[in-house]
Amino acid sequence: MREQRQVDGLGGMTAGYVHTFTPDPQWWLASIFAAIGAAVGEASIPLIEAITGQSGWIEQRVLVTVGVVALFAAVMCPLLMPVGRWMMGVKRRKWKAMVE
Repeated sequence: MREQRQVDGLGGMTAGYVHTFTPDPQWWLASIFAAIGAAVGEASIPLIEAITGQSGWIEQRVLVTVGVVALFAAVMCPLLMPVGRWMMGVKRRKWKAMVE
């Protein structure tokens, strides 16, 4: 259970770090960021299991699972991002012209 929380944290950290490159990404860019974070989080599970001696390393099913999870995250991100913003009360930034 502890390893799973660390893996989830690694995936979230990756998605959040990649998200810092742009303050307000477009929907397709946020979708790519979510897919990268999901892929890193899912791919690190076999790594942690190999380090702790619980199972082997990369198998065909792991590669398929990483691809499916990343694709699902990429598809669901544009659909769920407005819901997440609404729940947290985050407003989109409005760009204003500079006053001289």
